[in-house]
Amino acid sequence: NPFISPGSTSPIQVYVNGTGTCEGIDTFVITVLPTDSIYLSFKDTTICSGDSIRLESFSTNGYNWTASASLSCTSCSNPFAFPTTTTSYFIRSSSPTCLDRDTVTVNILTSSNVRTINDTSICSGQSINLTTSGGASYTWSSPSGTASLSCTSCSSPVASPSSTITYFVSSSGSCSSSDTVTVTVNSTPVINVSNDTSVCSGTPLILFASGAPNFTWSVVSGSLSLSCTTCGTNAVTVSNSAVVQVISVSSCPATDSIIINLTPTPIISIGNDTFVCASNPITFTGTGAPDFSWNSSAGTSVF
Repeated sequence: NPFISPGSTSPIQVYVNGTGTCEGIDTFVITVLPTDSIYLSFKDTTICSGDSIRLESFSTNGYNWTASASLSCTSCSNPFAFPTTTTSYFIRSSSPTCLDRDTVTVNILTSSNVRTINDTSICSGQSINLTTSGGASYTWSSPSGTASLSCTSCSSPVASPSSTITYFVSSSGSCSSSDTVTVTVNSTPVINVSNDTSVCSGTPLILFASGAPNFTWSVVSGSLSLSCTTCGTNAVTVSNSAVVQVISVSSCPATDSIIINLTPTPIISIGNDTFVCASNPITFTGTGAPDFSWNSSAGTSVF
């Protein structure tokens, strides 16, 4: 009794060997029938007690619904369901052999208590998820419009307001209720800090920041000793290259940075010490830097 799994309709030949020299041959055809397909537009859902819902489906070969007492029809694609208690509806295709089936459960909510998140604050440019529960279905609205919501009929839309706004959410049906949430949008300050700079080792610098009441300072790269970490002005002496980060202390912090590059001190030369006769000219040649400023113990008139 062998098992076979043909992928398509095909003839099968069977050879039977006897105990002697005789053998038998027979042929039979295995017909592979296509399997039906059923699709439901939604899975489990919730409605208020006394409400109805349309069960939307698609089948490649007919419709057969169970729980017929609360359905408007049992052989159509989209019957209306009128359950009085939580009910599971089963649908299968009409094929007697290769059928498909699926299930959808309609939960009954006798009363609703819609609750969304508490009033909250975000920074300008940010978004927040308005997680909501307690209702059968939801409708969102706002006096300022709903363009800032990702959806208006879902339980948890994403809000991206550009200014402070109040949203209203309600559950429709015979068990309706509602709730509100205000999203306060705080602006991020525009801060100004010292420009990036390049200095020689040992050079003192004054680093400043403005645009907010308070700041925090930190060295995020390199090495630098700050005179303070929570002030508006920092006095430093540069001995290494460094990157200083400045963050405003506020509900919506702004961040900027100052890059300090250390310029290496040049090694210059104007030649060896020498002797000359009085009033005789001598030429000095400076090397090690692109430009020079000359002076002497006798002043600059000798040049």
